Amino acid sequence: MAKLDLTQAADLIGSYVLVETVCDSEPIPEQYCMQLVGVVPPLAGVIEHPYFLVMDLLAPSKFPEELFWHNIQSLIVLGSEVASARKELMPEEGIMIC
Repeated sequence: MAKLDLTQAADLIGSYVLVETVCDSEPIPEQYCMQLVGVVPPLAGVIEHPYFLVMDLLAPSKFPEELFWHNIQSLIVLGSEVASARKELMPEEGIMIC
């Protein structure tokens, strides 16, 4: 599971990412190329787990889909200006949160 907080998640809105997900029902991780278009925080009694609203770049749809944080094994920001601001990574490597 990726270690995210709401501040980090909000900073990623608009980013294009490569995400590796794991689910209890799927034994093999899957990878997706997406754009993060929103974030939904947990809300007591309504939303148990936080999630991103995403647009899948390879299977476009009219409306965003949910990507729950607990299903994210790794997340790499692609071609981001933010990457060059991070001293621990080279700009061409992107940013990896895992």
